[in-house]
Amino acid sequence: MKYHLKTLPDIIAYYKLDALTGATTPDSSRNGNTLAIFGASPAQGVIDGAGLFDGLNDYLTAPFSKSMETTDISIECFINIDLFEDSQYTLVGRSDAVWELSVTGTTWNNKIDVRLGGVAHYANNTFALSNYGKDTHVAFTFNRQAKNLIHYVNGFQVYANLNTPATIPASSKALFIGVRDAPFFWLKGVLDHAIIWNRTLDQPTIQRHAERRWPLK
Repeated sequence: MKYHLKTLPDIIAYYKLDALTGATTPDSSRNGNTLAIFGASPAQGVIDGAGLFDGLNDYLTAPFSKSMETTDISIECFINIDLFEDSQYTLVGRSDAVWELSVTGTTWNNKIDVRLGGVAHYANNTFALSNYGKDTHVAFTFNRQAKNLIHYVNGFQVYANLNTPATIPASSKALFIGVRDAPFFWLKGVLDHAIIWNRTLDQPTIQRHAERRWPLK
């Protein structure tokens, strides 16, 4: 599938994760934020290939680039994970001190967890038990001026803070998929089509992507 993403200026990075052989996997945006592969292996995804992470030491990472600097942000991806208890799985982020999307297990109340500037934003039980063991689209959007932070699961809003006094700090931290940069909170499961935007996507757009209706807009 070709989405002509190199003409879209508001995508920071787009990782289809179709090619996880060799040392790197490409960024389909115009920014060239290529990921280095550390152990993650190929798997079947919702659209072509995906990345399989073992929960022990698999991850992907891209060095910092100026394209990663943003004040507004949207992050979305598909995941397929089994029910788990321990703490949380990091999906996509530049550490909890900058921005990060993760999901927590039963010990931490099954939720989508978003970190902005070192502050956690979440509500318990936003990642339903019925989402485990199947392909699930997860996303969040943040608009600094409007102070709106919204979480989505399968295109539906599951959390909203419409007065979020958060900012995304300037930082040279690298981008990680499957682990927090410390490193801990390793992902165990499949992750596919991770997209990072430098704008706030609206709900209809998030839902269209969750329903795999392309091309992107």
